[in-house]
Amino acid sequence: MSRELANKPGWVEIALGLLGLAGLADSILLTIEHYTALTLPCTFAKGCETVLTSRFATVGPLPTAALGIVFYGLILFAAIYAFTHKMTLPRLPLLIWSSLGLISSLGLTYVQAFIIRAWCQYCLLSGLSSLLIFVVAAIAYILTNKSSRKNNDNLKQFILFLF
Repeated sequence: MSRELANKPGWVEIALGLLGLAGLADSILLTIEHYTALTLPCTFAKGCETVLTSRFATVGPLPTAALGIVFYGLILFAAIYAFTHKMTLPRLPLLIWSSLGLISSLGLTYVQAFIIRAWCQYCLLSGLSSLLIFVVAAIAYILTNKSSRKNNDNLKQFILFLF
């Protein structure tokens, strides 16, 4: 068993569990809003309805928020699995998965800012959740691999690739 998997879960798994839970709750709420007559209060952004009824609110027949359920659900499941099995999560797959969520959120935030020109506070919460998940994953990866210069160089190249 690798050293990484032999360790007990720590702050990374706790943070990911909480962030995954917040993102999952937000995504479920947005998905329910999509399929029902529920109208969410838009107290901060004042553009929720515009964003949530735009052509970008769906991917094919699915609401975009349903993809968030998959993303955040897997993060939450992984954190719970790590706790119940007394292990840490593998850092590189976590970094890659969180990068996909961050890229998606950045794209959707761009759409709100420059195409729709309206803001949805629930969408921004999802974006913040995915950003924080990425930050936690990146820090965990760096700390786990700090003794290996090669791994740090790979991380720098990966981050430069993202941006």
